[in-house]
Amino acid sequence: MQSTDREVRLSAAYILGDRGGAAVGPLITALDDPDKGVQYASMWSLKKIGNGEATKSLKSMIPMLKKDIQNPDTEFQKTAKEILQMIE
Repeated sequence: MQSTDREVRLSAAYILGDRGGAAVGPLITALDDPDKGVQYASMWSLKKIGNGEATKSLKSMIPMLKKDIQNPDTEFQKTAKEILQMIE
């Protein structure tokens, strides 16, 4: 998750979703990634893991997701809506 390559961080975020509870820490850290795609991938993986810590972190992202629904980029809108539906 520390790579300068966006694609590496994005792939890592999805892969970590299969690692279970041990991956929650790095995924929570990735919620602050400067790339929205990495943030969203981390949210998907946290939802997949689904333990208490992961769920709490996802709920803290709800305000950002609601803001992203207003983003002019339709891909961000779509993804934000999908993640909100998963969380709420």
